[in-house]
Amino acid sequence: MIDRSIPLSTRLAVLFGGAHQQFGWAFFSFGMLFTLIFVPATDLSFVTFRGEMQTAPAVVTDVTETRYSEGGGKGRRGTRVMEIHYRWTDPAGAERQASSFDVRNNLAVGDTANVEYLVADPERSRLVGLRRAPITALALLVLIFPAAGLGLTMWGRHKARQQLRLLEHGQLLEALVLSVDSRKYGKRQRQYTLSLRVPAEGEPHDIVGHVTLDASAAAAGARVQVLMQRALGERAERMQLCLLREIATHPRISSDGAQVEPTTAGRVALRMALPTLLCTALLVYMLLS
Repeated sequence: MIDRSIPLSTRLAVLFGGAHQQFGWAFFSFGMLFTLIFVPATDLSFVTFRGEMQTAPAVVTDVTETRYSEGGGKGRRGTRVMEIHYRWTDPAGAERQASSFDVRNNLAVGDTANVEYLVADPERSRLVGLRRAPITALALLVLIFPAAGLGLTMWGRHKARQQLRLLEHGQLLEALVLSVDSRKYGKRQRQYTLSLRVPAEGEPHDIVGHVTLDASAAAAGARVQVLMQRALGERAERMQLCLLREIATHPRISSDGAQVEPTTAGRVALRMALPTLLCTALLVYMLLS
């Protein structure tokens, strides 16, 4: 059984350097930016404001505009969300101050209104019919973006682990591209389905289908290096294969095939820059908030 030595630098480059992972980290970072902006200002009363409630009279002490608005679009401004500050006295006689939010504001300073509060925690209250934060729960839809980015990253990580297993235990062979089927993939890329003869010469051989985005291998008659490993499945023998060029940073295998050459520190740092910056930014945010 082949058992190559893979340096730590190459492992890190493969685990963090794939195109899907880099795009996933970028999409996750983009999504987290909006998440950290909007989610803290989102009304989560459907989760956090539950339990036995009672009402009490309150007095409006101030009405101010927030920086949030609703219903805007191209060529028109939305309706500004208002913050209504109020003061009320709980059953224990303690005076409390809080604020509620809404775009429909018919209240002025000095007006009276009803406040509803949690019996178990009177500190948490809101004016009846209003919300406890500027933005409605629809803002939680922004969580789709970091979730999609994280999912893409995890899928890329799974693929990277498969490639590492092939680097460690796969047989390095030269394959002959017999035919290529090309189709559009996304807006700017093309996906190629290759029919490979593995190995390129000699017997016995296998005809293997392989899907790749690597345009350099998309030419009938081309010879490409592949890593292949056979494994026994539940019902039949299973074959795993990848092009050596598909692996992030295009690692090199020594001439005797016994070990993988180290990846340069610069390449590793470049691949890890985005996840490192993201994790650092999130840590700083949590420490400061």
